[in-house]
Amino acid sequence: MSEVTRVLGPLFDGRAQAQIPLLMAEAVHQAARVGEQDVHIAQAAKFVNPTGRYESSIRIEGSGITEQITDGGMIYGPWLEGVGSRNKTTRFKGYKIMRSVTQGLKREKVKVILGILVPKHVARMNE
Repeated sequence: MSEVTRVLGPLFDGRAQAQIPLLMAEAVHQAARVGEQDVHIAQAAKFVNPTGRYESSIRIEGSGITEQITDGGMIYGPWLEGVGSRNKTTRFKGYKIMRSVTQGLKREKVKVILGILVPKHVARMNE
């Protein structure tokens, strides 16, 4: 006599798998929004003579899991960040804003974002 095992629930009927890409896209979007805000805050705190031109070029590009914060290719962006060729020959070593914002997102803020989003998406699995 053989026994039949039935498996039910979101892990087995596809509801869980359907939420994973939605969770990832929402997490990336929220992280990009937080990062963009952090870049503007850091610029306001660090820029010595702001003109507003560079600050206004900061935006989120892409969609889904490919969203990223960019300066739109501003010619002096690498110099302001400290990764341009001119930084090696001048005293100005850059503000390193993008790097510090990225590190802050990785270190703490993404965990907070996921702490909010994961329970929301787990709840959706049971709908």
